[in-house]
Amino acid sequence: MDKNDIQVGSDLELKTAAKDDFAAVANWFVCMKSVSASQTSKFVRQWAGPNIVYPCSANQLALHVRTGKYQSFVLNQHTNIIGFGQIQLIKRRAHLARLAINPNVRGRGLARRLLSELIENAQQQIDLKEVSLFVYSENTIAIACYEKFGFAESATPTGINAVVGCRFMTLRC
Repeated sequence: MDKNDIQVGSDLELKTAAKDDFAAVANWFVCMKSVSASQTSKFVRQWAGPNIVYPCSANQLALHVRTGKYQSFVLNQHTNIIGFGQIQLIKRRAHLARLAINPNVRGRGLARRLLSELIENAQQQIDLKEVSLFVYSENTIAIACYEKFGFAESATPTGINAVVGCRFMTLRC
């Protein structure tokens, strides 16, 4: 997919992720040819979390991502997957996880659209009070994106397992 194929705001649709979508998204991380193995490992950990072992195949990563109590979504333009995210609904909070934009189309404001679509989906399901997410402290690009969207760093609530090296960020609705 060429960067010029995607027009922000045009024909973008959030859909429930299908089985084949997981491997396609995982390929964004395990098939990174322009970076070293250690950088790829870092990207995989930042996206999939601390429990994934690298090296891994796209299918292994996809299986890891499919497990859990998350609803998984892709942001599509026609048949192209341009974004991925997961939602876990906890009382009146939506916890977002594994947010990613296709590397071929990053830097075009699509993360903001993905966040908006995921939050709107959660609002349709529950009386939403708050949105939360974890982000690795070293992922400064993602942190800047979340802060620009309105997220702020917060104390991790009691009963939530904090991931070492991550910030807990929230957005009030």
